[in-house]
Amino acid sequence: MNTSLDQHFAEKQKKEQQEKEFYGEIYQSLTSPEGTIEVAVGQMPMGKPFFTLQATTEWIANNVKLAGEMQMFNQEEGKYKRIGNDYGNIEITSENVELIKQRPVDFSREKDIARYLLTHPFHNLPDVVLVVSAPWVDNATSPNWDKDGRALLDSCELVEISQKTDKVLLKLGKSGSGDYTLYALDGQHRLIGIRGAIQMLENGVLTEKDKLGKAKNTVHELDEWIEESQVSSSDVLKFRIERVGIKLTPAVCKGETWEEATQRIASIFKAFNTTSVSIPKGPAAAMDKDDAFAITARKVWKVSTLLKDTKDRSARISPITNTVALKSTVLTTLATMKQMAYDYFSNNRQYADWYKPVKRRTMPQAPNTDLLEEAVDEFKLFWDHFAELPSMVGIETWENLSPLQQLATTPNREAKNVAEMRNFKSTKFPDGKSHMLFRPIGQQALAIAVGSLINKVQNPMSIDKIFDLLNEYDNKNGFCLTDQKNPWWGVLVKGYEDTSYTMTTQGVSLAAKLLEYMLSGDVSGVTVGELKEQFAKARQNKPGTAIDLQGKELPFDQIQLPQRLV
Repeated sequence: MNTSLDQHFAEKQKKEQQEKEFYGEIYQSLTSPEGTIEVAVGQMPMGKPFFTLQATTEWIANNVKLAGEMQMFNQEEGKYKRIGNDYGNIEITSENVELIKQRPVDFSREKDIARYLLTHPFHNLPDVVLVVSAPWVDNATSPNWDKDGRALLDSCELVEISQKTDKVLLKLGKSGSGDYTLYALDGQHRLIGIRGAIQMLENGVLTEKDKLGKAKNTVHELDEWIEESQVSSSDVLKFRIERVGIKLTPAVCKGETWEEATQRIASIFKAFNTTSVSIPKGPAAAMDKDDAFAITARKVWKVSTLLKDTKDRSARISPITNTVALKSTVLTTLATMKQMAYDYFSNNRQYADWYKPVKRRTMPQAPNTDLLEEAVDEFKLFWDHFAELPSMVGIETWENLSPLQQLATTPNREAKNVAEMRNFKSTKFPDGKSHMLFRPIGQQALAIAVGSLINKVQNPMSIDKIFDLLNEYDNKNGFCLTDQKNPWWGVLVKGYEDTSYTMTTQGVSLAAKLLEYMLSGDVSGVTVGELKEQFAKARQNKPGTAIDLQGKELPFDQIQLPQRLV
């Protein structure tokens, strides 16, 4: 590392002065002799207060505990018991299951989050929500409880209104004195990640833990993380003074009983963990700067003739939604493209490292630039061939016609707009083609099949050969979902009437295997006999019978696979 750990430890001696200069007058250290900090005051439901402030990651690591360590979650005849370790998890029981919705803290994630925080220059640390308690809170005989068991004061104290800002001074007592204790209600995995990162900076090493927090035999070194991530050691060392937003609420408010306070804190605990919403797949694919498949999808969108945005046609890609609306003229979604990239490269050993973070639920590192360029070129080549399919050429032809020319081509026109090509024939879409490749699930099946064929260890197929066969198949209306003579009926779509067709995402894998078989006579992962059995079950009409590719009802064992395309 460029800056040695010895130098780092020397710098730590100057920490207090550095932080004072960094925060200026606005930030007052929680470790001050006065035991006060400047905060902004807000109000929770029922008029209960909360306070907002900032603190360094190092201070948080050293002064904040996990929610499961609160006495409130470990009293009342064992209603809130620990899982059997001292690491701060809460045992979920039949008694508290409706109250406590927090997943147990998974300590195996510590190293991954710590690594992300230290080696991703643009990492994000959302605010953490803490509860502040005092020793008297868990002492039933304390004079701070009246004869009716109601608190005579809050578990933290406002001491004066600041004259220079709209903030107030909150009295907590000196850190480490036992005057107060802070617990994380929201952000527990962030907390263990921060702890791990600070420990790594302090010691230069971090011991990996299992899910319950027990140390394993694996030790990670800071030098290795820095070398592998190609970040500067100076940037890594700055993490300890990084500021994090804090929302703070008292464990007990004046006038509450211990039981009411417990209910309030547990309700907050529950709310943060049941109302939090994950980023939808579309925006996630649009924003992710580290996921190799998301980056590949975005770059191909930008350069693909078929997909890129132009002034003279409607957008072909929806970057927000996960699905395509009925009347939408978009061809696919960015979330689908990301998944297609994932599927397309899954059998290519060159990209094996891209899958490790996904499978291990760890934070991905931004991909190698050269390898990313190769992936973009390969995935663009797939979409270039996709664009040459007759159906895709048809929509280009159709969209290049004037409105009058479009009108003049009806009825029985071959060129269709995207919505007509995608949807089933109905009163809304009398010219509906129900074309498989205008549906995200059909596109995904194609990506799986083509990616598997071109990356076979033995006898791989060229992408040119694959699409020569697909072009001919498309010309014969082979991708129509509702035609029982095509293999996709029953696999990707269910139903018999124009008004009762429904799509099924469960058939994507089978559709991919069928395409692979039709193109090569072979299939990955299953035997031809097993594929035949799966196909018959997908086209089942009655128990033991299925619809064959001529529309006849036959016993399972008489159902044949579709003909090869050669």
